[in-house]
Amino acid sequence: MDSNGSVVIHFEHGVDRHISTLVMKGRYEEITYSHLVDRIGKKLKIDVDATKLQLSYFPLVLNNKNSCYILDDEDVLGYLMMVDKKNRRCVLHVELAKIVSENQSNEMFSMNEENLSDARANDGIVEVGELEIVPHIQEDEFEHEKISEEGDEMDDREELPAVTAVEPPVVNSEWDDGIDISLHQEFATREEVRDLVDKGVHSNCFEVDIQKSNPRVYILKCRGAGCIWYLRAAKLKNSDFFSIRMY
Repeated sequence: MDSNGSVVIHFEHGVDRHISTLVMKGRYEEITYSHLVDRIGKKLKIDVDATKLQLSYFPLVLNNKNSCYILDDEDVLGYLMMVDKKNRRCVLHVELAKIVSENQSNEMFSMNEENLSDARANDGIVEVGELEIVPHIQEDEFEHEKISEEGDEMDDREELPAVTAVEPPVVNSEWDDGIDISLHQEFATREEVRDLVDKGVHSNCFEVDIQKSNPRVYILKCRGAGCIWYLRAAKLKNSDFFSIRMY
């Protein structure tokens, strides 16, 4: 307050935080909340009855990061009396919000009720017989044989990407290789496996390629385009016998 008994208030508003100034005559305690709101409304040329003004400021409190809101006459007095040693006061922050009248509120509520009623009515139109039931399809999990079984080595698994099929092999019931090998069937040597395969190859006129052959793993695959015939034998742990792992 200056010597003339006037109070100078700076306030910011709008997106650009434009600073405006008010010069209000009278002592601190004579300036009321309604008086301050009216003056700000006139300064901004707005209708205070149709617009809600929210006033706030940052109080001069050490390490404070929260705004203090002005809601009544006491808050106004506290704000005006809060100055620093150089008699400086915080800038007042003014936010504007449109006030929704009671009639508008009732109209909006009625519209929401109508929309809700229409939605409920539409829900009731659908009959149970019209609903399409979509069954839940559960994919069968095809668990491939782990190459880490007895007799396999880590390097064998890394060199056999073709073994891991995305889908279970499709069996053509109209074609028989004539070999009659079964899973986990055991052979004394790797040569016995090849001899039995050769008999089926010759009798059914198809060719096979050796994909891998070492003292522990023996893998054969059909050479023909689109042929999915495949055989894998591995040596048993602590034994010289070979076991059919995939066929």
